[in-house]
Amino acid sequence: MKKFLKNNIFTKNFLLKMIYIFGILLLFYSFDVYLRYITKSIDAFYPLRAIIPNLITIVCICYFLPLVTLKSKKVSLIFLSLFYILGLFYFIANYMMLNVKSIPLDYYNLHNVGEGLEFINAISSYIGIKFILFILFTILLFIILFIIRKKIDFPLNKWKIISILILFPVCILINYFCIHNLESSEDEWQNISKPRYYYDNFINSKRSALVMGYYEYSIRDMYLYIKENYMSAYSKADADELFAKNDVKKENNEYTGIFAGKNLIMIMMESIEEIMINKEAMPTLYKMRNSGWNFTNRYSVLSNGGSTIVTEFNSLSGLFYNNAYYRINNNFYSNAIPNMFSNNGYITSSMHENYGTYYNRSELHRNLGFQNSYFVYEMLDNYEIYSDVQLISNYNLYEKIIPKTDKPFMSFIVTIAAHGPYTNSNSICSEDEKASSSEKDCMNYLAHRTDDLFSELLSKLKEDELLDDTVIIAYTDHQAYLYEYTDNDLKKFKKVDDDFNIKSIPMIIYSNDIKKKNIDVLINDVDIAPTIFNLFGLDYDAQKYIGTDIFSKYHKNIVMFENGSWYDGNVYSFNSGVDQTTEKFKTNSEWALDKRKLNDILISTNYYG
Repeated sequence: MKKFLKNNIFTKNFLLKMIYIFGILLLFYSFDVYLRYITKSIDAFYPLRAIIPNLITIVCICYFLPLVTLKSKKVSLIFLSLFYILGLFYFIANYMMLNVKSIPLDYYNLHNVGEGLEFINAISSYIGIKFILFILFTILLFIILFIIRKKIDFPLNKWKIISILILFPVCILINYFCIHNLESSEDEWQNISKPRYYYDNFINSKRSALVMGYYEYSIRDMYLYIKENYMSAYSKADADELFAKNDVKKENNEYTGIFAGKNLIMIMMESIEEIMINKEAMPTLYKMRNSGWNFTNRYSVLSNGGSTIVTEFNSLSGLFYNNAYYRINNNFYSNAIPNMFSNNGYITSSMHENYGTYYNRSELHRNLGFQNSYFVYEMLDNYEIYSDVQLISNYNLYEKIIPKTDKPFMSFIVTIAAHGPYTNSNSICSEDEKASSSEKDCMNYLAHRTDDLFSELLSKLKEDELLDDTVIIAYTDHQAYLYEYTDNDLKKFKKVDDDFNIKSIPMIIYSNDIKKKNIDVLINDVDIAPTIFNLFGLDYDAQKYIGTDIFSKYHKNIVMFENGSWYDGNVYSFNSGVDQTTEKFKTNSEWALDKRKLNDILISTNYYG
C-alpha cells in the first residue's frame, strides 16, 4: 500500500487519470442531466436535484469505466469514441422527441424511425443556441479526454483488478438501494402519484426517465421489452378473471341498429384539429359536422411513438396500443371492427397513401380482419405526394375502397395531407404564397387538402346512388403537435391538464338520415368499436371489450389515456394539487389500473387469436 501511495499520489500520471475518470463521468452525466432538465420542463413530477436518479446515472456510467481504462490505449480509445458517438446520437434523438412530441425515445420508437425522418425539416426549428453550445461543450470535452487517454497508462496490476472487483458489487448495491428507496404507497391506486410506480410499471415514459435517469430508463426499457415479448407469465385465465369484474352487458338502447345494413366508411384524419374545421379551411367537413353528430368530448394524449398507428389500432381493435410492437402486429383480433363486419357479410377494405411497411400496416390490417388493404405508393407509378383527394378522384383507387357490389362494405381510409410541419420547411405550403405566410395559413391550407377528399367523396357517393346507404365516421388521429399554438388558439380548447398538452380532437358521424346533435359524452378511442357495433346492430360480447358503447347505461363517463392518467370531465389525475384522498379519485384510479392490466394481458396472450 505504501508503495502504491508513493508511486501514485500527486504524480502527474495519477492526476491525469483522475481528471480522465471524472471527465468521463461529467461527459456522460451531462447528457442525462440535460435531458432530465428538458423533461422536467414538460412534466415537473420529480425534482432534478433528487439524489436517486443522479446516483443511478453515475452508477450506470461506472459500469463502463473498465472499458475506457483498458491496458491497451488503442482499444480504450475505440470504446471511448464508440460510447461518445452512441451517447451523442442518443441525446439528440431524445432531445428531438422531447421537443417535438414531449416524450422520450423508447425502444419501440426505433421501429418507426423511418417515418420520423420524413419530417426532419421541422426538427431544425428546435435547434437553438443552448443546444449548439451544449454539443460544442461535449465535443471539446471528448477531444480533451481523447488526448489525455493517449498520454496515460492503465496497467493491469493487482490494484486495478481489486478496484474493478470492488466497483461492480458496490454499484449494484447502490442501484438496489436507490430503487428500493423510491417512494411508493401500500394502496395500489395511490401509486400513480409515487415515483416507484413509474419505475415498476413504465407506464409514463417522461416520469420514468425523471425517476431513474435516462441510462437506467433505457436499460429497463430494453428489459421490459424482452419480458413483454418473450417472458410473459400471463394466461387467458387471468384475462377471464378480470373480465368477470367487468359489469357490462349488451342491452339495446335507442341507438341500437339505427344504421343496420348500411355501408360504413371510417376516415381517420391526420392532425386535423378543432381549430381547422371552419368555413374557410374545411367547408365540407364543417357542413358535415353541423348536420351530423359532433362528439365534443373526445380527447387524446400523444403516445410514446407513432401516435397515428396508436389511434388507428385503438379505434379499430377496441384495445389500447401498449407498445409491444411485435406482439401487436403478430396477434389476431377477432373482436376488431374489420373482422366483425367481415363476419356479418361486409366487404372490408383499408387504404393509406404510404407504403404498407410503415408501421407494418399490411400485416396489422390483415390481422385486424381487412380482406383488402391498399397502399397508394405501392399501387401507382404516378401519384401526388400528400394529396388526400386522389384516393377518391383516381378511379382505380376509388373502386377499390368503394366496391361496386351487392354486398355492403366497410372501408377505412387514413389521410395524410395535414401532417406538419407548418412552416416554410413544408414544400407543399412553400409553393403557395398565402400558405407560406404563417403557420396558421399553412395549417389551414393543408387541412383544405384533406377537406377536398370529403367533398369529392360525397359527390361520388351521390353520383353512384350510395350516399343514402352510407355512414361516414371522420375522426382525428392526434393533435397537430408540430403546430405552435397561439394564446388565441388555446382559448378554443377546454383546459384539461396543467400544461395544455391534452386537447379535444374531432369525431363526427355523418349520415343523410340523422339530425344535427352535439354528443357531450366523454369518449375513449377504445369505445369506438363497441359503439359502432351497437349502431349497426352487430352481435358482440360487450363484457369482452376494454371500452363500452357510449350510448349504453354501462358507459363510464371517463377518459383513460395510454400514459395511465384519466380525466372525468372535471379532474385530470396527473394535475398538481388534485385531491387524491377522495373516494371518487380512488375508485377511478382502481378502475384505470384494472383496465390497463386487463389490456396488457389481452395483448400478451393474443386473447382474441
